[in-house]
Amino acid sequence: MNACFLLLAPLAGWVSLFAQVHYYWGEGSYYSYGWSIPFLSVALGFRRLRDRELQPEKIHHTSTSSAIALAILLLVLLPLRLVTEPDPYWRLPLWAQAFVLVALTLISLRMVLGKSAFRPFLFPCIFPLTALPWATGAESALVYTLSGWVTAIDTEIMLLCGQPAEVIGGVIQISGQRIEIDATCSGIRSFQCLLTFGLFFGEYFRLSWAGRGAVALAGLVFAFGFNLCRALVLSFIIIETNPKTHETWHDPVGYAAIVLSFLGLFAFARFVANLGKAPEHATEHVQFAKVRPAVAWLCLLLAVLPETITQAWFRYGVSKRPVPEWSIDWTALDENSSRFIPFRKTTMDILLFDHGKRALVELSDGSAAEIFYYEYDGSRPGASVCSRHHNPSICMSATPVERMGGDKTTTIEVGDASLPFLHFVTGEPDYLGHYSTHAFWCPWTPDSRIGTTHFENTPLSERLRGFLSGRVDYARKVLLIVFEGNRRLEDAQTDLRELTAKLLLPVEDE
Repeated sequence: MNACFLLLAPLAGWVSLFAQVHYYWGEGSYYSYGWSIPFLSVALGFRRLRDRELQPEKIHHTSTSSAIALAILLLVLLPLRLVTEPDPYWRLPLWAQAFVLVALTLISLRMVLGKSAFRPFLFPCIFPLTALPWATGAESALVYTLSGWVTAIDTEIMLLCGQPAEVIGGVIQISGQRIEIDATCSGIRSFQCLLTFGLFFGEYFRLSWAGRGAVALAGLVFAFGFNLCRALVLSFIIIETNPKTHETWHDPVGYAAIVLSFLGLFAFARFVANLGKAPEHATEHVQFAKVRPAVAWLCLLLAVLPETITQAWFRYGVSKRPVPEWSIDWTALDENSSRFIPFRKTTMDILLFDHGKRALVELSDGSAAEIFYYEYDGSRPGASVCSRHHNPSICMSATPVERMGGDKTTTIEVGDASLPFLHFVTGEPDYLGHYSTHAFWCPWTPDSRIGTTHFENTPLSERLRGFLSGRVDYARKVLLIVFEGNRRLEDAQTDLRELTAKLLLPVEDE
């Protein structure tokens, strides 16, 4: 049997991984370019294969040691797949699966094409990793850093153009108008996308290591430069016109920036490729190896086994446990002291929630509280996954936000449901210890195994055993309550309890 049959084993593994990761490629995600990565990876692999000359009379056989290594890696995929399925928001097991699949693919290619296949096919096997979501900490740090740079440079350019601009937190204040550089304008989407395509062009044009580094760096420069231009254009639009016109031009200007940066990167990659030597084709003659049919069928069976067992276990082996529910009684708000405010279009495009409301409430002491509530009914898993880590530090990027008390929470009991809120403040306290703004954030997920919020400090061993008791629901509720006006930490917590006692209601089981 032709050894090419062995390639079906890693192919099945990659299909399974991409089926899990594709939720991160949604419309509002930083990784929306991920849909192209599987196809680009295959194209790079075929391009490498085309460079190799096949010689029918030279036949080699697969080694026993390689077959054993292949079988061991396929068996390792089973526990990794079981660990990943219960919590689709946990990114670490996805990366673990990907690294195993890279090794699995390289060993399979070595068995098919011989020892010389490792080096030329190394990059096409590693390239699919660019479709995976980054670690949450690195992703958040990139958002904050790029937002800060764009805001600072935008302000300086506005000053040079004669506009009296001033940075207050993450907001540019010009002639009484506020220009917010939110996460979408920070350039993180195009930053990651252009970095990925810079790596792709480096391999496609067979550039040297120096050339590949130059193209990848150029991708970052083009991404940041064109997004800075985007921020400047939108700033002048809102100064010269009105917020409605700004909303109209927000997306077209963004799309234009992405297209121009991509074309600039492609042109630069071609220029670098033309400066170097023409790529040399492999001179070694190779032939597909021969493999025993039993070995090939066993590898394919082991490749589909993780997905088969995982789906069977979570469908028939475990049952979903009931979780106490809660709801918001909007009628409890006084009509004379409260009003509903529509969400901004950019906010809706990022969060992609199924239902949501935003209300402004005047409190008895004359201060104000703003309530943001949105929920995901589970019908769109991608929307729930992509918005998972939009905490107040990101959604309130217009002001410097700091979390208080680390992972300590303010817990609100609503019937049998416990809602833990993280506490955030803005600015520095005054001499009495008062902060100007307090924000309480509760992302609630109906998951009876590891708690109801992803910021809870769950032991790693408990998360690894999560597959024994079911999977996390894609349905989520997020409640953010922001109190304006100087308060101590204790007073803000008291106000939160009073407001939620009136607003939140338990949902009785039917």
